[in-house]
Amino acid sequence: METGQVIAKIAIIALVGGNMPIDTTQKIRASVVTHPVDSRNTALRVTFQRIVWNENNEISKSERLKDPYLYQEFFDKLSKALFLEAQSL
Repeated sequence: METGQVIAKIAIIALVGGNMPIDTTQKIRASVVTHPVDSRNTALRVTFQRIVWNENNEISKSERLKDPYLYQEFFDKLSKALFLEAQSL
């Protein structure tokens, strides 16, 4: 729930008596696609998407997340996991 949405909802109710649904729930989805490059290597692509529902259980936002930090963090953790698996740790 974003503060700006709550303030806007209160203002709309006070000024015109209407209602404006506010966001209440979100999910982050990841889509991972792999493609063999050769017998030893695989290319990997990942995209992240955020879906937000409002208090009426309607989707209010569906957007691709583009923050480079998010993607770098994903690949850093994947790299570490692959290293540990290769070392049988």
